[in-house]
Amino acid sequence: MLPDDTAVPVNACRDGDDRDEQGRVQTTSPGQEAAGALAEGGAAAFEPLATALSHSSAVARRHAALGLGMLDDARAVSPLVAHLTDQDNRVRAQVAWALGAIGDARAVLPLITRLGDGDAAVREKTAWSLGALDDARAVEPLSQVIVDPEPRVRRQVAWALGAIGDARAVTALSSVIGDIQP
Repeated sequence: MLPDDTAVPVNACRDGDDRDEQGRVQTTSPGQEAAGALAEGGAAAFEPLATALSHSSAVARRHAALGLGMLDDARAVSPLVAHLTDQDNRVRAQVAWALGAIGDARAVLPLITRLGDGDAAVREKTAWSLGALDDARAVEPLSQVIVDPEPRVRRQVAWALGAIGDARAVTALSSVIGDIQP
């Protein structure tokens, strides 16, 4: 099921409203739901999810990374780091998020290398993860990319610098105070 990325309304899989605060229909997929269900199983899900990171399907790899992030098991750091260079940008973005969700400082330096990724979603998730990891080693690299051409990346970098709360970020943050991009 992990390779199944068929979009379905979220209420087809869970109870509740299928619209977000802006009235947009929220979707999920059987693969996302399978990853979540595996993660709810606890430590026993680690091996199947870690193995799925090497699946031939990028969708399965992405869902495996999601499940590992939800599992919040430090054993996942090494296999996830190995997939920060996956050929699929959506897999790299999900892996970056998962490393931040797990919260293990071993991910900081490998994540820093992805701040220059060619894909904006990867850079955005990487910045979020570095902020979530709250590690001062990320301040200088984040400060250098606060001028990213993508507004959503700049916003996430600013958030990350604020989350880390290191005084060295003041200059970088001051440089974007006038940024009027939404």
